[in-house]
Amino acid sequence: MIDPRQIEGLKAQAPTRINSSQPIQPQLPAAQVQTRPLQAQTRPSQVQTRPLQPQTRPSQAQIRPLQPQIRPSQPKTRSVQNPNPRGKKLSSEEQALVDLNRLRSTDYRISRGEPMQIQLTGTGGEFGGQPIEVEVDGNGEIVLDHLDPLKVEGMTSAEVKKLIRDQYKNKKIYRNPNANVTFPSKSIFVGGKVNQPAAYPYTQRITLTQAVNAAGGKEKFAHKDHISVTRDGITFKLSWQYIQKNPSQDPLILPGDSIFVGRTIL
Repeated sequence: MIDPRQIEGLKAQAPTRINSSQPIQPQLPAAQVQTRPLQAQTRPSQVQTRPLQPQTRPSQAQIRPLQPQIRPSQPKTRSVQNPNPRGKKLSSEEQALVDLNRLRSTDYRISRGEPMQIQLTGTGGEFGGQPIEVEVDGNGEIVLDHLDPLKVEGMTSAEVKKLIRDQYKNKKIYRNPNANVTFPSKSIFVGGKVNQPAAYPYTQRITLTQAVNAAGGKEKFAHKDHISVTRDGITFKLSWQYIQKNPSQDPLILPGDSIFVGRTIL
């Protein structure tokens, strides 16, 4: 027979085995849960490194504005023009031409009371090729046949020419009119060895060559090179041959200028 005390001992031992085995199972997942936060700790470290990348981009943007600061300085050097880039020594005639151009004034502007001569062409001979003498009135206007009064005060002769031509053409009075404007009170003098030495009405933007040709050109005994222009009491000795070879250097003549063509040495 089995001793009842042994049965009681077995019953007392059975719970201890169950209790000893049950705590072991929950301990395993607890260990896994404890390891998971370790992975999460590494992720914030990656997030912290990301802000470092955009910090390098602003540094590039700070460098870019330096480029437009350099570009404006380039046009400044290009705008500087050297009148004698090769360092060539100018002759006395060339230097006189430079000095004469320095005294060049702005285009003459028409004022009230200014007498003018207007020669119309392309009108079918209506005016007989004769210049029309007009005077700017107190309103700054002139009156021409078939047209309303024209406001010319403050204009240049070139602007008046265009105004007259456009008015006649737009009103369909003449198909291809043209006008030449001179100022009798403003004259230039061409003398010396020219075919027709005299004082001539000033025509705006007339050059030295044009003025000599208006006086009939150089005569037979005219010097082939010597020509002078007197302006504001100063005489400038120029080279005719140099001007003919360089038409862009042909100086503009101003009201009151005196041109003198020298005589050849026999």
